[in-house]
Amino acid sequence: MATFALVDDHNIVRQVVKVPDHQQHRGHEFLSQDLGIVGGKWIQTSFNTHDGKHFSSTIKDPRTGNFIPDGGTPIRHTYASIGFHYDPVLDIFYPPKPYPSWVRRANGTGWEPPIPMPTPSIKTTGIDPGWLWSETDQTWYRGTWQGYLHPSRHPIKMAPTPSITPSIGSTPTPTSSNNVIPTPSPSPTISLTPSFGTTPTPTPTPSFTPFSTPTPTTTIGFTPTPSVTFSPTPTPSFPSS
Repeated sequence: MATFALVDDHNIVRQVVKVPDHQQHRGHEFLSQDLGIVGGKWIQTSFNTHDGKHFSSTIKDPRTGNFIPDGGTPIRHTYASIGFHYDPVLDIFYPPKPYPSWVRRANGTGWEPPIPMPTPSIKTTGIDPGWLWSETDQTWYRGTWQGYLHPSRHPIKMAPTPSITPSIGSTPTPTSSNNVIPTPSPSPTISLTPSFGTTPTPTPTPSFTPFSTPTPTTTIGFTPTPSVTFSPTPTPSFPSS
């Protein structure tokens, strides 16, 4: 698919869209008339074009991790993004001004810093971090994921981080350094020493005697069965006749 950029009356890119290949030859008419997207003029740009060269979209340089030029034909010097400028005389796109101190190149294709960028060192492996411009210091610094690293291998320039050294019984005073990343001080170890001359009174530990419930003893007594004494039946005596 082809890519087109919408350029307004001030030659600023306002929108970038894709167009089917069969409509590439009439990109402006297709977008403005068929789709009704108006507000400027549609001009073709190339995603693979950067700084006057056409780059491969699949092959990278193993030393830098960047796509390599493939010898193709560049289109309008640089791929247009929203906010880019279009020069109708040179028929090229170029990026917006990155810093107030930078000036436009003599050939009009981009911007130049007050101090040329140092030649980047190429790593044998991995991606080279490149150089970063500091508008405040008006110089270049080695790029790192943490911030800036000066070309003369100065320590990393970062916002100073307070280093607080706690002191028992006093108010901590923060200190900072612009050239050294502070290392946090270890936490103090507090040792409590008892006062001499005072005998601590031990807290008595209550002693509990388990309560035992006496088991009642039951004595079963038997009442003897009374003996029954039978008196002999008296024999009656009758008078003799």
